[in-house]
Amino acid sequence: MQLFAFAAKCCGFGADGLLAVIAEKPSRVESPARALVRYAKALGVADHITKHSKSLLEKAAKENWLDLRKELVKSQADIESGMLALRDEEIAHMVSLGGWLRGLEAISTLVEGDYTPERAKILVQPEALDYFLERLGTLDPALREDEVFKTIEKNLKEIKAVTVKEGDAPPTPDDVKAVHKLASQVVDLL
Repeated sequence: MQLFAFAAKCCGFGADGLLAVIAEKPSRVESPARALVRYAKALGVADHITKHSKSLLEKAAKENWLDLRKELVKSQADIESGMLALRDEEIAHMVSLGGWLRGLEAISTLVEGDYTPERAKILVQPEALDYFLERLGTLDPALREDEVFKTIEKNLKEIKAVTVKEGDAPPTPDDVKAVHKLASQVVDLL
């Protein structure tokens, strides 16, 4: 279970870095970049991320936001590749899920603070939800019985229920608040 928490934190710090990039605040990039390296070391995939850490910091210092976003995406992909190289597919999927949930939590905060129907549509991600629900269904049965994984599955289903609507209607302001609350609950658990 600890390894899943480390994996989720690793991607969560990647999401924090992405928020720093979205906000275009160079001073907010260094901490997530260094934390990403720390967690990658704990997961045994440091070789897959350390090459990105220097580049992330350099691009932030130069305020090269587009390239910095691309580098963050590459760093997450490299962590996942490292996890798969360790032959632990379940952890690799949980790394992705942790990062996705942290990102969803962060983006829902931004949408909630400045709601428009167009901005709310970014929260509608049925393919991602279906993918992660399917991955949870393939976990070891003992893990699936753990309260953390039961909560994750329940919250993902609830997020899907409030974001995926007939006629492609965007989430309402109350739906956005619900998404934020559900994603935050899982991030806090991890």
